Amino acid sequence: MRKLVRIIISVCFAALLMACSSDASIDIDETLNTNGYTQTEELVIQISRATCELKGSFDNLHELDYAVVRKARYGEDIALAYGDRLMIWANIPLRNFAVILKSNDFIYDELIFIPLETFGMVDELLPGEGFLITEYAGAGTLPWSGITFVDSDGVQRYFSIVQDQSGISEPFSLVEFKNRG
Repeated sequence: MRKLVRIIISVCFAALLMACSSDASIDIDETLNTNGYTQTEELVIQISRATCELKGSFDNLHELDYAVVRKARYGEDIALAYGDRLMIWANIPLRNFAVILKSNDFIYDELIFIPLETFGMVDELLPGEGFLITEYAGAGTLPWSGITFVDSDGVQRYFSIVQDQSGISEPFSLVEFKNRG
């Protein structure tokens, strides 16, 4: 019975994440608009599929081959028929920016997320720079990857990379979570 309750909670949480990720987009730049974003106070961080046009709009690109994250999760890289190319950028400097592998658990029937490892650490992701993730592939209902960084107030922040496969909105968004690990 407890396992069934966990499954139901997991499905409901995934639906909530997708509902929260369908916010209206904002214009930051003519080239960099209508993409999934999370806005908190002055921070605007965006994620989108990496097109040639989008890649060309950045002064500098940092890159991570997502195969290293899959290998960390599964112990070996799994063969992919395809993988997405994602671009992440922000309007303010993000210190100690990295992609994370995360897990989840339940504490008193509350779903929590726990960052496990970091990949592709960049000392500082500056405005005008992009972070390119190649061969990205999510797995399962709950997101098991995301990003972390230290914001301008010195606070370590964590975001899940959420993929909406409904075809209704931008397929990728970032949803902030608390590190409960």
